[in-house]
Amino acid sequence: MQQRARFYPLGDGITLIDDAGESTCYVVEGPEKALIVDTLNGLEDLHALVRRVTDKPLVVFNTHGHCDHIYGNMFFDEAYLNRADWAIHDEFFADYENYVRSQPEGEAKRYALSLIESGKAKPCPLKDIQPGDTIDLGGRVLEAILVAGHTPGSLCLLDRQSRTLFTGDALCHQLWMQLDHSTSIRTLLESLNGLDPWRGEFDRMAMGHGIETTPASFIDQLKDCAEDLLRTGGKDDLPQAWFGGEGYRHMIDNEHWIFYTKDKL
Repeated sequence: MQQRARFYPLGDGITLIDDAGESTCYVVEGPEKALIVDTLNGLEDLHALVRRVTDKPLVVFNTHGHCDHIYGNMFFDEAYLNRADWAIHDEFFADYENYVRSQPEGEAKRYALSLIESGKAKPCPLKDIQPGDTIDLGGRVLEAILVAGHTPGSLCLLDRQSRTLFTGDALCHQLWMQLDHSTSIRTLLESLNGLDPWRGEFDRMAMGHGIETTPASFIDQLKDCAEDLLRTGGKDDLPQAWFGGEGYRHMIDNEHWIFYTKDKL
């Protein structure tokens, strides 16, 4: 089978796995266990891929409930996810077959269809994780921090050892806030301000898309963008089509923005 995954070592015992440019996950090795942050698109055996990186016992954590971060849960025994996103997780897993059938013809689609036909394409049991909870990998301890916005239960994980914040899609370069279950822009801004107590404890952010980390200072750009959007009401923003309808982009710069609908203001 032609491999979708590409591996990128980030140092400090962290490996980024990119799934055909569509989403990323991370393997974080501790002294006794290894953590998987998000599980990609479920079109390739993620358990087997992770075993190329580590042979340690595995802990699985989902930053939020969207399909490109949870479908690979089917290859594991259990996964942590904030309960506020469980309904979103269930909604997307119920649509997995439709997602697979929408894929272009090829090895990945045939493999995923075989999982469906064999009854293996099922979500693993979820375990609730709340803000302030920690995951201990045997002395390497990561802390969950709520950054509601993209979804109501989006959690980031702070790894003090590597001074890295794993953000999923809660903090990203093109932040989607137009979804039915996304919170208001004001709630997003409150979440961004709520990160202030931890800002001195990480230098970089490992996001749910892209193969490079982002400086922690990007949070300030997101704050400025959200504040400006609330202040101006996005009066100069032009409508933009996306696959779910129409929304607006409020620009941070030429490459980065917050995407929203007017009901989120």
